[in-house]
Amino acid sequence: MKREKIEVVNKSFSGKGWCRVSHCLNKVVVIDELIFLFKYGVRGEQRSVDLVSSTIQVGEKKELLLSLARIIDGGVLPSKAALFSFLIDTLGNSIERIEMEDTQTYTVDDALLSLGFGKFQALVFLYSGVAYAAEAMEVTILSFIGSPVQSEWSLSAHEKSIIPSVVFAGMLTGAYSWGVVSDTYGRRMGFLFTALVTSVVGFVSTFAPNYISLLIFRFFVGIGLGGGPVLFAWFLEFVPAPYRGAWMGVFSFCWSIGTILEASLAWGVMPTLGWRWLLALSSLPSFLLLIFYFFTPESPRYLCMNGQKTEAMHILETMARMNKKALPSGELISDRKVEANKLDELDGDNNGSQSTRAEQVQEGGASFSAHLTSKVKCIGSLYKLLSRELIRTTLLLWIGFFGNAFSYYGVILLTSSLTDQDSKCRSVNSHKKSNEGNHLYKDVFITSLAELPGLILAALLVDKIGRKLTIATMMFATFAFLMPLIFHQKEFTITALLFCARICVTGSITTLSIYAPEIYPTFVRSTGFGVANSMGKIGGIITPLVTVGLIDGCHRAAAVIVFECVVFLTGLAAILFPVETKGYANGIGVNWGIQASHPLPPSILVEMLKDNKIQKVKLFGAEEGPLNALRNTGIQVMVGIQNDMLPSLAMDMTAAEKWVSKNVSSYVNIGVNISCVAVGNEPLLKSLNETYLQYCFPALQNIQSALVKAGLGSQVKVTIPLNAGVYDSANGKPSGGEFRPEIKDLMLSIVKFLNDNNSPFIVNIYPFISLNNDPNFPIDYAFFEGSSSPVIDGSISYTNTFDANHDTLVWALKKNGFGNISIVVGEIGWPTDGNVNANVRYAQKFNQGLVNRVLSGQGTPMRPAPIDAYLFSLLDEDEKSILPGNFERHWGILSFDGQAKYQLKLGESELVGAKGVKYMKSRWCVLKPSASLDDPNVAPGVSFACGNADCTSLGYKTSCSDLDARGNISYAFNSYYQKNDQDDRACQFSNLGTITDQDPSTQTCRFPIMIDVSFGASWRRWSVREHGFASLSAASLPFFLLGLL
Repeated sequence: MKREKIEVVNKSFSGKGWCRVSHCLNKVVVIDELIFLFKYGVRGEQRSVDLVSSTIQVGEKKELLLSLARIIDGGVLPSKAALFSFLIDTLGNSIERIEMEDTQTYTVDDALLSLGFGKFQALVFLYSGVAYAAEAMEVTILSFIGSPVQSEWSLSAHEKSIIPSVVFAGMLTGAYSWGVVSDTYGRRMGFLFTALVTSVVGFVSTFAPNYISLLIFRFFVGIGLGGGPVLFAWFLEFVPAPYRGAWMGVFSFCWSIGTILEASLAWGVMPTLGWRWLLALSSLPSFLLLIFYFFTPESPRYLCMNGQKTEAMHILETMARMNKKALPSGELISDRKVEANKLDELDGDNNGSQSTRAEQVQEGGASFSAHLTSKVKCIGSLYKLLSRELIRTTLLLWIGFFGNAFSYYGVILLTSSLTDQDSKCRSVNSHKKSNEGNHLYKDVFITSLAELPGLILAALLVDKIGRKLTIATMMFATFAFLMPLIFHQKEFTITALLFCARICVTGSITTLSIYAPEIYPTFVRSTGFGVANSMGKIGGIITPLVTVGLIDGCHRAAAVIVFECVVFLTGLAAILFPVETKGYANGIGVNWGIQASHPLPPSILVEMLKDNKIQKVKLFGAEEGPLNALRNTGIQVMVGIQNDMLPSLAMDMTAAEKWVSKNVSSYVNIGVNISCVAVGNEPLLKSLNETYLQYCFPALQNIQSALVKAGLGSQVKVTIPLNAGVYDSANGKPSGGEFRPEIKDLMLSIVKFLNDNNSPFIVNIYPFISLNNDPNFPIDYAFFEGSSSPVIDGSISYTNTFDANHDTLVWALKKNGFGNISIVVGEIGWPTDGNVNANVRYAQKFNQGLVNRVLSGQGTPMRPAPIDAYLFSLLDEDEKSILPGNFERHWGILSFDGQAKYQLKLGESELVGAKGVKYMKSRWCVLKPSASLDDPNVAPGVSFACGNADCTSLGYKTSCSDLDARGNISYAFNSYYQKNDQDDRACQFSNLGTITDQDPSTQTCRFPIMIDVSFGASWRRWSVREHGFASLSAASLPFFLLGLL
């Protein structure tokens, strides 16, 4: 990535010493930050200029900065010459020197990918894992201290039940508080205070003189425990992006280890030393965190976000030494602008003052205004959670999280409460009481061991039987295991039943945590998951009131029945969850085109998408039929704008606002999950002769502004799908990647705009085209199974053209300062017919290889993160232009009628075709057996038929290349006949054609029967008759008349 590095020295202030801008202007830092502060123009529009962080040594000349801001307000990065001229005009003879140099740059994410997961991350994991285990210990301790405290202070059952409840109440409070602290003052400061509060107050509670003081101390312990997510987030900020999901799972085991350690500790301490010693010893892990706190690093991401790049660099260098890896070459840059743009999205509908935004960034943190804006946004997101489309999902998830937390903490407390209740509510001698007290700790220890098989069972079942069924099965199993506890049981039976129940409830709550983020649309996912988790905390607060309060009051049966009701309702809620996310083809979407003479009804296609767990679809327009069919499905939709609309949208803001209102807002309001608008489709193709060159970027800007005005600026992204021809490589290797010189300025403007608005760069990559256009192209290099002729680029060996093409784009972006922008592959696939290299075998090989790559989470050498791609395409389309080649009508993974062409595993199962398709009658038009091939009307008839229907399956090495001359003629006649709805007149061809009910198809060549468009295709708003006969051109009319004779 290249940037202009600038150093300006003002010698007129040499007597006073050189002055950094950061010292002269109240913490306003280096030049790129100054430019960032002033990137909001007088119209309130977002601006961004990409200059390097450098030292400008000037006096206290704010005029310089304000003048610079006026240049920036134009929204265009000044050239070197213009910048030189400006500086000279402004400072005049006081300039001593201006130096510029080109530098390579990288972000924290780039550095983490280069350094990998090594010894440094292992130590960070150890520290955060101890913290998570310590939190589990402080929760598990609630099973042990209630009864001895009750006995010492003669508490009632209700008073005893409040002790664990105040801990959960404190956790609910702390979860929010420590998040604010860590975001404002740093991750280390956040977990310093959590460890300090937990350890000190936890230890002090050992000396609580009375019940009220103990409640206060344990409430503050709960507040400290609420900071657990801070350590979790801190750890993940050191983990390379591709590995974060796996380490999230590993991190969960630390909680289970903590529960087992606490049960072991209680078993050894409580019988002899009592509850106060248990409290004191249980606080030791938190003190251990304090001892090693001074060796913990701050998150480099947080440091960069707050302008502390030098400190972040020191940490990354330490990481490189410990991991024995090298940092990327160049200079570390901050992601601060990207994050601030995310903040902009939150208030994209507001016309807040420019000065307020500048102050927020200048202060290095969020101001009260930004905080308030964020809260307003959260309220808006909460409102969407309760909208008609999502209210079922939201309420069921709330029940699920409440019930799972209630059950999980309840099973922990039941283990001690049931044993203790037996000794209180039945007449037993003192010796038996002592034995039961000793057995309590053994029982809790045994049931704690159930955590590990619970996690393992969830991992085994979640992708076998699905999320919903796993949660429901485990909750109903918990119901069955708790049922006998309504009645008095032997100690062994109680322990065995609670052990099994804990296995099930642990597996259920783990699976629910996986399911919840998957079920919500992207724009409310974080809010939905966070609110649902809060419902779980409320469940934790209420649990002790039932478990401890009722059981200690000798109402054992009532307590268990309450548990049974909650568990049963939670299992029922799981069954009623709206969708099963098992096998979702995460990362895989499909392109849905409609250039077909006989389109499938959208409702059938949407059901097919749901059957195949496809969660993303890209449309080339904003067609009424598909969009209405996609309502309330949760499927992410990218709507398109045709190229011929770009001029009007570029020149008329009102037209853009009307388009957004009609094609985005109206559908979002009825439950269509529109996530992106694609402005044009490959408008910069060379073959378009710059037709749309001047329109695509203004149209992009106007659509974005219209979305912001409509209140959809943060929910719906805007982008331009571009072909891979917008970049090239001078040396034939990915590292030589650069945008084409003639469009580079435009491309940088587009990329900057996308980056500023957190929109993806969409590129269409076609290895098939590379193979088709180059007779010397090595065929194995087109697929994903390795190549005998790899491309060696430095230390990287490229074994397939997709990786090489993709990384050429990565290099082009990186060199121009945008190495971290999101890349989405908008179109990629392989055709099945119409060309020597277009066949089912190659298509299956390529598409399955691509799908496997995406589902495995494997990226490319330069972008190891998972690939986000849309298969091209869903269906064959018989009305697409064949100017690029006959293969253009055969890209579908499904045939025109929605049936799978070949086996393709998109997730857990094979590709499923469309169901309920209605066809026309089983009739075909063929050449009469008596007709002579020498008849002079044969050639004109075939020419007419193929000119007005689809004959692209005829030709060398195509699916119908095995047909003889009569077969070829019959195929052409039938194609025209079927396209015209089997109208008898469409099978005349000067009396050469005849209608038969005998299928003329061969093993490889299918003579199609068209879909009955009279059912379900009214959304196309056309008459098939008009499409068939009335659309014939004047040039083809003589042949048509000839066909009617």
